[in-house]
Amino acid sequence: MFVFSSAVVFASTCATLAASAAHALAPRASPSAGQTYYRPPYTCANDIVEYGETHGLATSDYRTDSALLDCEYDNDLGSACSYSTTTGELLIPSTNCPATLAATTGCVYECALTETGGTSLLEALYIANGDELQCEYWTGNQWLFCLYNASGALQGSSGESTGHGCPQTASYQCDASTRRGYRGEDNYTALLARRAARRAREAAAPAPAAGPVVRRRYAAKRT
Repeated sequence: MFVFSSAVVFASTCATLAASAAHALAPRASPSAGQTYYRPPYTCANDIVEYGETHGLATSDYRTDSALLDCEYDNDLGSACSYSTTTGELLIPSTNCPATLAATTGCVYECALTETGGTSLLEALYIANGDELQCEYWTGNQWLFCLYNASGALQGSSGESTGHGCPQTASYQCDASTRRGYRGEDNYTALLARRAARRAREAAAPAPAAGPVVRRRYAAKRT
C-alpha cells in the first residue's frame, strides 16, 4: 500500500529525531483543549509464529477511512495480518494470524481526529520498535505526517502547508476499567490515611489505669 510505504519511509527519516524521546516514566504532553482523538478499537497480537519462528510486532496500521487494521511483523517476509476495525475479525484467512483480536484496553496514545486545518485523520500508525505514533492526514493535495514520541509530544512532521499543520501533542487516554483501578488505589490510600489518623489519636489518648493481666489460651493447630 503506497500510503503505508510512505509512512514507514517517513518514520525512518525521523528516527534520529526520536533518539532522545522520553519513555515510560517521562512527563506526558497535555492534549490540546477542545480536540477529539481516535482510540484504536482493537490491538494487534504481540507476535506470530511463522515457519516455526516467532516474529514480534513491528507496526499497527489503522485506516480510519476504510475500517482496516494491518498488523505487520518484524521478519524478512514482511508478514502482515489484516483485520476489520469494526469487528476485530481476520479479513484474509491465514494459519499464522489470530482469527480475532482483543479489544483495546488500558491507556494508549491517540491521534487527533483533525489536524490544525480541519482535515480528518485517515491513518494512525503505531511503530512498536521506536515506541512512536504517526498520524496521517490528506490535506487535499498532499499527505501530512505527524510523528509523536513516547511522551506524546510532536517529534517530527512532513507535508505541512499554509493552514495545515500537526497538533503539538497526541492524547494519552485510559478506558473506564483503568480509571476504576485508579479509584481503587485512591480508596486504598485513603484507608491507610484513616488508619494512621486513628493510631495517632490512640497514641495521644491517656494510658488506661493498670489492671489485672488477663491471659488467653489459644489452641495451636498442628498438622
